[in-house]
Amino acid sequence: MSVLKNTAELWRFDKGEALIPAGQNVDAVIVLAKGSVTNDRTWPNGKHMMTAVLRTHWPLKVHAVWDGLEAPYGLTAREECVAVFIPRSTFLGVVNNDVNLLTQVMTLICNQLRQEMIAVQMKTVFSLRCQLALYIFYHAQTSFHTITTDEMSAETVPMDVTQDEFAAMLGCSRQKVNRLMKEMEQEGIIHRRGRLVAIADPLLLMDAMEEDEPLSPELRAFIAEQRELILKKARRKTD
Repeated sequence: MSVLKNTAELWRFDKGEALIPAGQNVDAVIVLAKGSVTNDRTWPNGKHMMTAVLRTHWPLKVHAVWDGLEAPYGLTAREECVAVFIPRSTFLGVVNNDVNLLTQVMTLICNQLRQEMIAVQMKTVFSLRCQLALYIFYHAQTSFHTITTDEMSAETVPMDVTQDEFAAMLGCSRQKVNRLMKEMEQEGIIHRRGRLVAIADPLLLMDAMEEDEPLSPELRAFIAEQRELILKKARRKTD
């Protein structure tokens, strides 16, 4: 680990600045120390597309570093960001010489590939309401891993994902997102305070997530656990 520490570089980025441009080779694994970024790309026809808002302490662009190919999406700072850049050669050298680290990296890549497969399925099959419910659920999690529930925390966080960002992820207009979120708020699924969106009732959100396809029993049980935690917090506030 001392090798990683000695070769890593700390970089600062302003809001709107690209940490990694889309369509370029990536020569470092990136870990955010401060701030948040979007995984996004603007196409030649002007259409802007996003896949996610990414937070601190998550290893980013591991795929592109591992295979050496161009990154289809770039990273753009949503606010002032500080990021650690670990050179590709150092990262590969350390990982390839440690079986445990290699296993962890392969597991991470497999989980990310599964998430991308789910995203493709969402885009082609699910309704916008169902997609939005899933995006709200995923962005409320504190863990980078949203495939295996054993690595997820029952704690959820209010998210500051904007309607424009949700629209870029869904491939629809901001007005459509606003209408869907108003409906969810009226149904008691979410509540909003300024830019922050929080899950009000995980079970109602789960119903929206399952409108096009049932969730796994493990994820259903996990969401029920999240609901219990929210209810406990609400009871403590009223006591």
